[in-house]
Amino acid sequence: MSSQHPLSYDQSIEERILHVVDEMVADRDSSEPPDVTLSTRLIGDLEFESIEIVQLAVALGQHFDDDDVPFERLFMRDGDYVEDLTVAQIAAFLRSHLEGYVSPGEREK
Repeated sequence: MSSQHPLSYDQSIEERILHVVDEMVADRDSSEPPDVTLSTRLIGDLEFESIEIVQLAVALGQHFDDDDVPFERLFMRDGDYVEDLTVAQIAAFLRSHLEGYVSPGEREK
């Protein structure tokens, strides 16, 4: 993991997540990819399959240079998978996780 805090990039968390989701949607074979906004639902609007949700979690972890994001807390509630998530819900979850981020160098102090 990088010693640079992931929130130090110029773009907001929301913009960065929108970019990752846009890239995933653009990789599909559809002629006209849907517009992705903060209110876009992964399953209801983008028709993501479970494997695509896993791929999104991996892509976001890589994009934010943080392999320790506890996505299971986002995707599961009371032992069951959530029915759907919006991009805004993912952004709020990541913001909460990343704002508590402590770089490896800071942990040793």
